[in-house]
Amino acid sequence: MRTTLPAFLRHLIRRPVWAIVPIVLAVAACGTTASSASNGVAASGSASTPSESASVAWGDASALKVANVSGRLYLTDAAGRALYTFDSDSTVSACNADCAITWPPFIAGGRPPEGGSGITKAIATGERANGSLQVTYGGAWLYYFSGDSAPGDVKGDGVGGLWHLAKP
Repeated sequence: MRTTLPAFLRHLIRRPVWAIVPIVLAVAACGTTASSASNGVAASGSASTPSESASVAWGDASALKVANVSGRLYLTDAAGRALYTFDSDSTVSACNADCAITWPPFIAGGRPPEGGSGITKAIATGERANGSLQVTYGGAWLYYFSGDSAPGDVKGDGVGGLWHLAKP
């Protein structure tokens, strides 16, 4: 009997190993399974898109927080992972497909996250091309950076001159 891999795994297999490692580590660290409906995977076991599946392992969408590292203020998820904005975004997210592998969207877990101390702009969600709900802050779409491996990492700030830490 031949087994068919879920779409998000087929997509990852075509990627160089260095691009897959952060995603595999994030999934393993969170203890997620491919059959869980709450992790962005359809009940049939196939993911709706690679970007939706990859984004889920990144963090905790239950709250937005403000981090202060050496006087530098930026937004994080509830687990302390840095969030970023993309200059090319408009009223819709411009980061899809391969872009969303490197920059996983901050996906809402059913509702917008709660705002902590220092959160002054509106927190909402916007629908992505794949139907998932991405968190926005003051109208800016929020993303993680796959190169950040731990809370406190801010390696994505300034990448390509288009990606910036989300500011409170």
